[in-house]
Amino acid sequence: MGNIFKNLFGEEIKSNVIDIDDISEERKEEIIKKIATEIVQRRLTAPALMFGESIKPINRIIGQVSIFFEPIIQTVLPMSMYREATILFSDRDYFEKLLIKIEELSQKTP
Repeated sequence: MGNIFKNLFGEEIKSNVIDIDDISEERKEEIIKKIATEIVQRRLTAPALMFGESIKPINRIIGQVSIFFEPIIQTVLPMSMYREATILFSDRDYFEKLLIKIEELSQKTP
């Protein structure tokens, strides 16, 4: 019978959808550290923490909305990292880890 999921040209449909469990713990830490470092280096610690704390109750919704903006963002950022970050920060625990990492790095930076 073959694969029933084929597009109009007979190609198999390959899904780019990933789950949070598909991202390794090392990669999760790498993403958190990279984003936190960029925020601290650009001296955006206070606005980032204020914004992060204010959206913490709805971060799951914000994560889903960011998927909507994916086509626009992909012109600027590497798509794989954007998808991973979107999925990662839709999880409240990892979002909190990002805020903590920003605080830690800002205290180490003069």
